[in-house]
Amino acid sequence: FSSESDEYDSIKVQELLVRKKKRAEAKKDELRKRRHEAKKLHSKWGGEDTASDVLCEAKCVGAYFHFKHSSNLSSQAAQEAFCRDNYVYKKTLNEIELLCEMVLEQIKKTLQRLEGLTFRDLRPPTKQQEGMLLQMLTGGLVMNVAMRCKVFDADGREIQVSLSGCG
Repeated sequence: FSSESDEYDSIKVQELLVRKKKRAEAKKDELRKRRHEAKKLHSKWGGEDTASDVLCEAKCVGAYFHFKHSSNLSSQAAQEAFCRDNYVYKKTLNEIELLCEMVLEQIKKTLQRLEGLTFRDLRPPTKQQEGMLLQMLTGGLVMNVAMRCKVFDADGREIQVSLSGCG
């Protein structure tokens, strides 16, 4: 009697393991499909030149602002819909939106003639503007790296470098 019960339990365990493996494979397939879809959606922001992730991300944010201001949804609902439909992390997009608002305010302070400018007024950049954006972003990244790098003389002693006044 015990061996039949043990055999029955063994078969049940095997069936459970097979079902669990099938569910795991189905989840992996679904995840693979979603990643492929996300990659396809994100490639539309890279355009012909996908060499610049920063510019691609800037275009994504621009697409979000356009969607947000052209939809009849509330700000939060628009953000949730855009993130869901385009496989973008809501928290990241929210942080970027706050940074963009700060940058726009800084630009408006610097250039008084843009005082009434809002994100609703911004249009996608032209090829020439994209080139200028890449130059500015690259310049900022270089300064960011330069300010964090230690400098050494020929004998290996660290040199204290002041970058005040740069950037």
